[in-house]
Amino acid sequence: MCWKGLREYVNSPEYQKERDRSRKDRTEEDKKDEVSAKVKVYCLRHQCRRCKIPKRKLEEGLMEKVPWCDQNMYSRYLDGSLEKELDECTLIHGYGTLSTGHRIGAFGLKNNTNAFPDEY
Repeated sequence: MCWKGLREYVNSPEYQKERDRSRKDRTEEDKKDEVSAKVKVYCLRHQCRRCKIPKRKLEEGLMEKVPWCDQNMYSRYLDGSLEKELDECTLIHGYGTLSTGHRIGAFGLKNNTNAFPDEY
């Protein structure tokens, strides 16, 4: 049963994509594009986390209004455009968890529910 899951994973497009990404003979431009996509995703994730704090504080009554420096980011968070941009950048990056909870990329066998049945 374990070998079947491994075989499915090795033949999957996620595995091939991860294998291509880790090749040593990639161009510097490809590497630079991947790093810039990763940095943008990290920045957007940080912004989403930062917006959760004032939201919680506003709901609890610990804060009257959002600081002026964060108002634009907070309004983008409330209308959903920040999460939409994060999902788009995550898809371009090719690895991570979307706002829906769906994981993309090569996460390996331990996250593949079909790889290890309950009776194993």
